[in-house]
Amino acid sequence: MKATDIEGFSQASTARRHILGLYLSSGGCSLSGVVLATLGLGLNARVDVMGVANFDIPDHMKGRWPWNGTGPSAQRSPHDCAAFVAEISEFQASLVQHLLAQTRLDSDQVLVIGAHDPGWWHEYSNGQRALISLCDAARLAEATGLNVIDSFPARDLAQGGRGGPLWPLPLFLLFGHEMCRVNDGGWMVVELRRRVHLYYFSAPRASDKAGVLFQTVQPGMALVDLLVEQLTSGREHFDAGGRWAVQGRRITSLIDEWSRLDVFNQPPDWSPQEVVAEDFLSIFQQAGHSHRTLQDALCSATHLVADGIYRAVHQAIPEPSPTIEGMLIGRGRQNGMLLSELGVRLPDVSWKSPADYGLDDDAVRAAMVAILAMLHVDHIPGNVPEITGAETPRILGRLTPGTPRHWRRLLAEMAANRPQMMTLRYAI
Repeated sequence: MKATDIEGFSQASTARRHILGLYLSSGGCSLSGVVLATLGLGLNARVDVMGVANFDIPDHMKGRWPWNGTGPSAQRSPHDCAAFVAEISEFQASLVQHLLAQTRLDSDQVLVIGAHDPGWWHEYSNGQRALISLCDAARLAEATGLNVIDSFPARDLAQGGRGGPLWPLPLFLLFGHEMCRVNDGGWMVVELRRRVHLYYFSAPRASDKAGVLFQTVQPGMALVDLLVEQLTSGREHFDAGGRWAVQGRRITSLIDEWSRLDVFNQPPDWSPQEVVAEDFLSIFQQAGHSHRTLQDALCSATHLVADGIYRAVHQAIPEPSPTIEGMLIGRGRQNGMLLSELGVRLPDVSWKSPADYGLDDDAVRAAMVAILAMLHVDHIPGNVPEITGAETPRILGRLTPGTPRHWRRLLAEMAANRPQMMTLRYAI
């Protein structure tokens, strides 16, 4: 469990600013975008989602996807990869125009675009990582005329960090004001994707700062997905809504074997790579379990995921506490059986979803990217070193100018900021 107090810069402001966020999914299947309206600066800012769009990547582009999780695919030449990145930038520019039309904004009303992508990662033998971005920021800036901020993990990596997770501050700014308004205690976010992550935001006491804790949860939804793919011979890739798992029976002996794995009891630090669930899968494939039905296997895996989240929550909140607010985000939120099992294990948690705040899951990550771009403009370090492993906090992102008019406006905005130190405690 990684924990830290959060400090940053904040300052009151009456200027309303519009920022776009673009998020390319890790599988290269979709591109999400939002338009945020922000009021205030830094950790004091209030954000409002004005528009949301989600484009599926065309099939001809999916077939050219060059990313295999750690670097360009061996089947793709550097020329193919460069052409793919250029085509992605054109697709991003189309989404920007769609969002502007949807929100009826002129490009002059948009301060900056934040763009995030899965990138090509390389890990050295000493544990350090490097990243090549999939965003052609110059081409995107030329196509839209807007300033672009991308490559958010790079500065954290340069400081010896892991490059993530970079979502604690964006999550706080996106949901924290409302979550803290209805509850004086702490609150948490559980990200239910192939990788399951827990973020717990503690409430400040009289002499303490508020802070955030982060933990990965193994095996994540990746185990459920792998079981579906194996047992359907690749015809299906996930248990939509948990409809198969709910038909099965809990295999206690299988869950007990899974629970004894080191990776379950001591989840590793955050990694940009997919969760490795093969150890869990190999146990299921052993002779003692290979005859089990798809429904029984998925029922057991869903119980295991719920057990992992329960353990992580109680590590973050070791003492009994009153009702706590929880936010569920990600595709796994649609798994009815998982939600039911979480309710059984964590009856004191009042679960909410992005829809309760007028958002959908596609908008959440794109909105967090827009917030990272806002923090860059406001001179706020976007990483939390105690969580990412970086030596010091750093302002994240690489800034590429748009047209001279947009560039001058952004420079004036950044020069006008006079940030003052402000802790998360006082931002709440």
